Amino acid sequence: MKRTTVDVGIDLGTTNSCAAVMVDGEPQVVPNEWSSDYLTPSCIAINERGEMVVGHAALNVLRKDAANAAEGFKRFIGSNRSWTFPTSGASYTPEQLSALVLQSIRRDLQTFLNEEVDSAVITIPAVFGELERSATLSAAREAGFGYAELVQEPIAAGLAYGWDRTDDERPFLVYDMGGGTFDAAIVQVVNGQLVVRAHRGDHALGGRDIDEAILNRIVGPQLEGRVDPTALDRRNGELLSRLEDAKKRLSRIPETGVPLEGSVNDVSGRPVDDVLPISRDDLDPLIDQVVHRTVGVVEELLGETRLTVGELRGIVLVGGPTRMPRLRTLLEERFGDVLQTKLDPMTVVARGAALHAASVIKRHDAPPERLASGVQRLKIEYSPVSDQPTVPVGIAGEGSHLPDGCSIRIARSDGMWQTGLIPVEGNRVITQVSLGEDRQSVFRIEMLDASGASVPVEPDEFAIVSGLAAAAPPLSKNIGVSIATPTGPTFDRLARRGDPLPLSIRKAYRTTKGVRAGDADVALEVVFLEGDSDKPQRCGKIGAIELTGTMIEKSLPANSDVEVILKVTPNEALRGIVHIPYLNRTLDQAFEIKPSEVPSPGELKQSLAMERGVADRLVAAGSDLPVAVSSVDSEIEDDLVRAEGGDAEA
Repeated sequence: MKRTTVDVGIDLGTTNSCAAVMVDGEPQVVPNEWSSDYLTPSCIAINERGEMVVGHAALNVLRKDAANAAEGFKRFIGSNRSWTFPTSGASYTPEQLSALVLQSIRRDLQTFLNEEVDSAVITIPAVFGELERSATLSAAREAGFGYAELVQEPIAAGLAYGWDRTDDERPFLVYDMGGGTFDAAIVQVVNGQLVVRAHRGDHALGGRDIDEAILNRIVGPQLEGRVDPTALDRRNGELLSRLEDAKKRLSRIPETGVPLEGSVNDVSGRPVDDVLPISRDDLDPLIDQVVHRTVGVVEELLGETRLTVGELRGIVLVGGPTRMPRLRTLLEERFGDVLQTKLDPMTVVARGAALHAASVIKRHDAPPERLASGVQRLKIEYSPVSDQPTVPVGIAGEGSHLPDGCSIRIARSDGMWQTGLIPVEGNRVITQVSLGEDRQSVFRIEMLDASGASVPVEPDEFAIVSGLAAAAPPLSKNIGVSIATPTGPTFDRLARRGDPLPLSIRKAYRTTKGVRAGDADVALEVVFLEGDSDKPQRCGKIGAIELTGTMIEKSLPANSDVEVILKVTPNEALRGIVHIPYLNRTLDQAFEIKPSEVPSPGELKQSLAMERGVADRLVAAGSDLPVAVSSVDSEIEDDLVRAEGGDAEA
C-alpha cells in the first residue's frame, strides 16, 4: 500500500533520539544501522580520521576525545550558540547538529522501509517557543525532510498509551526525565482532542545530575589524594560514561564495580586501572535528591491546575532515568499506585509520534509521478483519524474527469464491510465508510467503467486510524512587541502562554515619533518578541517590521495610529502585520526567525553585578529576600568561572 499519511515519528531527544513508523496499523520502533539498537545517541563528533560521525560512533569519540564531540545541543536550539571541533576547525550551530542527527535517522528509516522518506512528525518539549520550533523545522528541512510537523512530547506519550481511544476524559500527568532535562505536563481530552493543559520543567535537572553526584560523592572520595583532581571533571566523557553504565546495572543488581581502565591518571601521570565498588545503597541517596526536586515541580504543576493526584488517570513515565527502581519507589510513595509502566519509557514518545503521523495526510509538493496508460488518478478527501464509527469520504478525479458512467466501490480490507457500487455524479463520489475494531482500518477502492470492466486507479487504498486527533499545541511563551513608556521600553503582550493555536490578535498603538518622507535615518520599527519578562532585553527577538522614510511619499506625523496584527499557525512561519491608516499602508511579514543571542560570560557577569545592586537595595529596605538567594548567587558565580574557562555545560 502506497502511504497516503506521513506515518513516521521521530523523538529528537537531548541525549538519545528514536524513530518509529506505522506498520499494519501499529507503531514499530526502527533500529539504527550502527548496532541495531533502537536508540541513536544525539551526539556528533569528528573522529581521528577527520570524519564526521553520528550516534554511537560519535559517543565513542566523546568518551576519549570530548573536545571533538558535541552533545546536549538540543537545549540550545534556536540560539546562536555554536560548537567548534578542534580537529577540523569547523563550527556548527545547534540547528545544524540537530539536522545531522535527523539526517542519520532518515537514512535508518529508508534502509528499514526500503522507500524514500521525505515527511515526518518530530516531537518537541512542551516548553519550546517559536524560536525553538522554527529552528527544529529548519533542521528537519536541512536533513532532507520536505515536510515536517511538530507534536509536543507529552501528547505523543498519551497517544502511545492509547488514551486517545477511551471515554475517560480525566487528565493524566507525563513525568519526563531525560539525561539533562526534566519536564512535567498535564494532558487531557478537551473537545475531542488531546491537549496540554499546563506544563513545568527544569532544564538543568536530569540523569546526568546523578552521574555527576556519583563522580563527586562516591568515586571522588575513593580516589582522593591518588589522582589529579582535574581528572575528576564532568568533562571527562569516558569516566562519566562508565559511571552511567554502572548506574544502569544497579537498576538490575544490588552491587557492581566501575572499571576505570585508564580513564583517569594518578598524580604521577600513570593510568589508574582500579575497579571501584558501588552499590545500590550508595546510589539511592543521590537519586533521592534529584527525585525530590522533580516531585517539587510536579506538585507546583498540580497546584497551578488545582488538581489532586486522585483526579489523575495516571502518571506516564518517559525517559531512561525513569527505569531506576528507586525512582519508581519514591514516586509511588508520594503519589500512590498510579505509575504507567507498560511501555518502554525510552521509545514511548517515538511510538506516539508515529501514531500522530498516521493522522497527517502526506503533502505532494513535487509534480505527481507519471502513471501507466489507462490508470486513473484519484483525489481522496477524508479525516485520517476519527473517534466516530463512520467517517465521510469524498473521491474525485485529479487532473482529469472520471469516465462517464463509471461506478466506485469501497471495501474494508478485513472483508467485513463494503459500500456496494456507487455511481459517479459530477466527477465525484461522496459516501461514508465504517471503521473496524482494529486501531487502523484499511479501505480498498475499485472503479468500474460503464461496461462493468475494472479501471485501475491510483491511489487504490487509504487508511483511517481510530482515536482522537492531537490538538495543535498551545502557545508556550508570551508573544508581543516592545513599546516605549515613560519608564523605558516595555514588553507588551499580544498573545499569552497557553493560548490555543491557530490565533490572530490585533492591537492599536500610537507612534512616539514621526517619520519624514525620504529620510533613510529615521524609521518606525515594530519589534516582535517572546518571553516572560516585562523587560524587552530579557526576551527572545522573533523579528521586526520597519518603515523608513525612503519607503513613503508623505511624512508620518508623531502620535499616528498603528495597528499591529499577530498571526501564529502551527508548523508555519509566524506572521506580523503592521497597518498605518494615515498612509493607507500595510506591511506584512512572515518571520525567518534568526537564532537568539546567547550572552557571553562577560555580559552575564555585568548582569549579575546589576542584580546584586538590586539585592543590596532590598537589604537596605529591610527585605530578607537576598538571604534566600545568596546560595544561588554563589552557584552562579561558580558557573561563570567555569564558563570563562571554556566549560560548555556551565
